[in-house]
Amino acid sequence: MFGFMWFTRKNFPVFTELLDRQTILIFFIWLVGCIVATQMGLANIGNSAHVTGLIFGVLCGAILLWQPHRRALIAALSVFTLSSVLIVFWAPWSADWTAWRAQRAHTNGDYKTAIQLYDRADALGFDKSWCLYNKALVYSALGDTSSYSRVLASLRTLDKSQADELERDLASTNAPRVSGGK
Repeated sequence: MFGFMWFTRKNFPVFTELLDRQTILIFFIWLVGCIVATQMGLANIGNSAHVTGLIFGVLCGAILLWQPHRRALIAALSVFTLSSVLIVFWAPWSADWTAWRAQRAHTNGDYKTAIQLYDRADALGFDKSWCLYNKALVYSALGDTSSYSRVLASLRTLDKSQADELERDLASTNAPRVSGGK
């Protein structure tokens, strides 16, 4: 809404009343502040959603105001919207998405892929103990005692209670499970 109103405010007097220069300045300072706070680890704000919404609103306003370029702008908005929706289902740069894919491969018995994805999720910053725990489960399911022992030792160094829990889980059940995470 802000992007649309900001872009079209000169054509709609009511938008100018709602979005004076001070309000616009506050919105942009707030956006930059949110980005900085997220980058500094002070808050976890969905900045990409805010920036995407701003761009979406501006594109909608441009379609309304720039009649000669309407087809190109509609095409741009369509590509932009499709790209925005696509990342909900495909985001290999995301630690959460990669961990989810690893867990899914693990559950489906695709152990080779699960190991690769657990390693990638770890490299992307996902919870290391969760990745190690689940990798150890995969190696146990594969019967690879050497790799299982190596991963368990890494997990024990990082989080002894998780390693103990893993050993208890494997001792109490014949079928390894996938950890749902913390």
